[in-house]
Amino acid sequence: MSRIIVITGPVQSGKTSILLHIFKDRKDVSGFLCPDVNGLRCFFDLNSKELLEFELPSKGNSLSLISIGKFSFRSDIFAKAKRMISQASDISSSFFIIDEIGKLELRGQGLEPELKIMLHERTSNINTLIVVVRDYLLDDVIKRYSLSDAVVIHIDDKDQILNFC
Repeated sequence: MSRIIVITGPVQSGKTSILLHIFKDRKDVSGFLCPDVNGLRCFFDLNSKELLEFELPSKGNSLSLISIGKFSFRSDIFAKAKRMISQASDISSSFFIIDEIGKLELRGQGLEPELKIMLHERTSNINTLIVVVRDYLLDDVIKRYSLSDAVVIHIDDKDQILNFC
């Protein structure tokens, strides 16, 4: 990949929404976004345009779950996202989006180890990798994944986001 762009900002500040607005109908993008729908986090596959339930409202569900704080997420969706990341080098795409790198990944869970491998190797046919990171985790994510050369854009600078996309 030729460049990495980090979109950052506070929780619920529009990071996913702006990327969904820009990329939902484009064909030169792969990866995934995790928008909130009816108060729950969903998984939007940018390849198939499929929207899947990701966050579950309670921990009492029979599906395999990954929990962080008060939130519970479907482990099969994490597995799908990890497959997408590990197969990214096999596709040719202008953009690949990962929404988001968060506390789970900093703990070596969630999208790990596929995320770390992808960011370490940086070998693929993707021109631009876009990752979403909450502002209070930005320094830790940059350090853990050696992203000091990434272009960091705050959600408040929507014009700059549009220029890069």
